[in-house]
Amino acid sequence: MTSTPKENPYLAHLKTTAYQDPFEGCIPRKVDGAKAREIMDGDMNPFTRQPYSEKYKKILEGRKKLPVYSQMEDFFKITKADFS
Repeated sequence: MTSTPKENPYLAHLKTTAYQDPFEGCIPRKVDGAKAREIMDGDMNPFTRQPYSEKYKKILEGRKKLPVYSQMEDFFKITKADFS
């Protein structure tokens, strides 16, 4: 029988919200541009597990306007081919 933080005061320090790890299912050198965009466009920073700041969101919007952003899928295809 498992206890929840509400039932057991010794578990009260555990977060009750379910954190969905954006890197879940990511395999090195198997990630594509769609998954990278999903992580960048998410609400939570996968490294700090904190919400992305407004500053990050503003910088990301600027990056999306750069030519390299639209070529992200090509970059991932090339790197996958090089490491395969």
